[in-house]
Amino acid sequence: MLKVNQVLLNWNSGDVHGLEWLAEYGVDRKLAYKYCKSGCLDKIVSEVFIKANEEPHLKLKEYFSTYLKNLTFHILRNLIWRG
Repeated sequence: MLKVNQVLLNWNSGDVHGLEWLAEYGVDRKLAYKYCKSGCLDKIVSEVFIKANEEPHLKLKEYFSTYLKNLTFHILRNLIWRG
């Protein structure tokens, strides 16, 4: 069985996985990005992937939204504080 088929069979819809999870199936960084180029996976952020043409679970979207808001707040606060 091809690695990509093995990966996709074990990937639940809407799940997001990183390189550590992919490595369990023998997929390294180079191969993961090759799967992105071939249309099997989509990259969300560096080294984090989702099955192609799928949306992450709603809770994950909320997590990233909250994380980005907090990160933006802290960056802006530090920039203002440093003057």
